[in-house]
Amino acid sequence: MDIGGTFTDVVAYDEASGAYAAGKASTTPADLTEGVFAALAQVVDDPAAIAFTVHGTTQGLNAFLQRRGEKVLLLATRGAGDVYHIARGNRTRLYDVHYRKPTPLVPRGDIVEIGGRLNWAGEELEPLDEGAIRDAARRYREEGFGAVAVAFLFGYLNPAHELRAAEILVEELGPVAVSLSHRVAREWREYERTSSTVVDAYTAPVVRRYLERLETELRGRGLAVPLHVMQSSGGIVTAQSARDLSLQTLLSGP
Repeated sequence: MDIGGTFTDVVAYDEASGAYAAGKASTTPADLTEGVFAALAQVVDDPAAIAFTVHGTTQGLNAFLQRRGEKVLLLATRGAGDVYHIARGNRTRLYDVHYRKPTPLVPRGDIVEIGGRLNWAGEELEPLDEGAIRDAARRYREEGFGAVAVAFLFGYLNPAHELRAAEILVEELGPVAVSLSHRVAREWREYERTSSTVVDAYTAPVVRRYLERLETELRGRGLAVPLHVMQSSGGIVTAQSARDLSLQTLLSGP
């Protein structure tokens, strides 16, 4: 199943006969599941007969490109709050004097620096400032944020501070969308890890809401097997895994 901007396409393969069937319906932006079921009805009489299903989605990519993701609060290590905005010095057009960096998804004012430090080996030099995390949680609630990205220095070596930050956020806010850098992109370059975590936080709530609704509708119509989602890499994961790490589905549709 693949949802495009104009059409929704479904391709079915009958293992018994070896025959293929294709269905096409207009995409329904107000409720994408309507287009899915309209196309599905053209190739399958009863969803309960489906033995395996894979879905390609552009929900995350559309939210990213159209800048309609969630408002993100970024928690960074004290003294490293500018990493995300400084980014890299490389430019796609080296001699273009009019070049401007793309506008970051998180403005500098929405980056909160948190005390607590690990060294290059992942050993704790300074304990996490839990009070600062709780202050950030209050700001999240008061200013209408929709997700939190947590990217601490050397978090890829030792995730203890990031994990504790997530625990505190849940204690203070209840169920909340939290993206942790060591889960999203466990690599040593701070900007790349932070940037990836921000994109995950920005798109994750959109992807999660969509997949939860699609799964609910499919089960309600008799689908008895898990829904799988295409990853950017071309591989597949369960819808649950896609909800947990939505960044991996950014190029799912294309």
